[in-house]
Amino acid sequence: MAATPLHPEALAPTLAKADRSWVTRTIPIVYKRVSDSEDGKVGEWASAWPDRFPLHEVLRLRDYYTELGELETFQQEYMCEAIDPSSQTFTEDMFRIEPLVRKSYHPIYAIYDPARTTNKSSATTGKVVASWENQKIIVWEATAKKWMPNEIIDDIFSVNQKYQPIAIGVEENGLNEWLLQPIRSRQISEGVILPLRPLHAPKGKLDFIRGLQPYFRAREVVFASEMPELRSQLLGFPTGLIDAPNALAYMLTMKLGVPIYDNFFPDSHIGEDIEPKQADIYLAINTNNQVTTAVACQLDRGRLLILWDAIHEGDLGTVLTDVLSSANLALVPARAQAGASSHLPTRLRLIAPPQHFDEYTVYGLRAAVRKLDQHVDRGGDPAVGREELRSRLRRVSHGATSLAVSGEATWTARGFAAGYARDSSMVVPIANAYATLFEALESFAATLRFDSPLDSPVNYAYTSDGRRYISALARSR
Repeated sequence: MAATPLHPEALAPTLAKADRSWVTRTIPIVYKRVSDSEDGKVGEWASAWPDRFPLHEVLRLRDYYTELGELETFQQEYMCEAIDPSSQTFTEDMFRIEPLVRKSYHPIYAIYDPARTTNKSSATTGKVVASWENQKIIVWEATAKKWMPNEIIDDIFSVNQKYQPIAIGVEENGLNEWLLQPIRSRQISEGVILPLRPLHAPKGKLDFIRGLQPYFRAREVVFASEMPELRSQLLGFPTGLIDAPNALAYMLTMKLGVPIYDNFFPDSHIGEDIEPKQADIYLAINTNNQVTTAVACQLDRGRLLILWDAIHEGDLGTVLTDVLSSANLALVPARAQAGASSHLPTRLRLIAPPQHFDEYTVYGLRAAVRKLDQHVDRGGDPAVGREELRSRLRRVSHGATSLAVSGEATWTARGFAAGYARDSSMVVPIANAYATLFEALESFAATLRFDSPLDSPVNYAYTSDGRRYISALARSR
């Protein structure tokens, strides 16, 4: 008898179980090599009948079925794998497709599962761009393609520009082995910092992907458009290629934690038309000697406007010049357009968190500022500023929110939305680039709650233990 096992309970698979009465051989169209040969190595695909079915033709046929979303048919007809639809992890009725319009600054995550090689028989690079909305996963984009390393890097930068994701996750092995250095070089050349997050590969990949099944069964995974590659690989799971489902499964671990500002609403607090006013602009700067951050803020009729921000990789002594140049390029032309009679200062007023004013600081912020012939003011307690920002998010001033974020302040917007977060079991924020950025912003916000030296011409100085006093010395600039 020669048969194709289309169901686990069909005649051929049933008789094969009676191994004492029946002798059975299963010959799939391709198989994995168990020994080296002239045309291949252990573990590589090989054709069972190369003269009749060359390997490249079989792989092309598999890609054709995959494109049609019929990978399970290929597995049955050509790989001799009996698949019971009722036992599939993911079935057709679980897929939910709803054309959605992405809101500005929706908390989005991008995930890449890079393939190690790019041979015809290699796995694909799985990519998913998705976001959490309460308990629902919205998938905006998903692909599974055989990309070269430069194509993966090009796509990462393209996704960063298009979606402004909270974080870009890349499996740690691929990131450390052959992606990290080219990405760093390109970040420097383009002046762009990516919110990269290395992902630890799971020990049991199949069980890891099966963790998505409850979400699909509850119809809490929504595709914003047709995604044939992801759909096909899910339907064929656990057989065939599973790179796109593996990337999607990382969404279960990508959420950073509980947002610090859970009363931030992008539709209300982000405005594309926020422009600098005829008033002082404060640049809140900070560093942890790994990244240097800056946030440009302004007060306007009781409102706190966040105009611009930046994150640069490196210690402040190296990148401060670039930070100030970028801030002036972004803000000074806009201020000049406010009118020829503008009385705005020609330089930004710098402010930094209190730890940079300790006598034995390891950050060197004030020294770096002094080398550029600038002056930096001392900010307040970030914990106090955090409460001030929360209060402003709730308040209204002159018919508008008391806190508004410009579309140019993308890091701040992403931090408010989800990037600046804490573990559910912890009180302090997670230590990342967002935390460094917000520490400076909160330190500035603390000066708005009480009488602040920033609004006074009096020259204040500080003792070694942080007590403020009025200095008779001339104010340095």
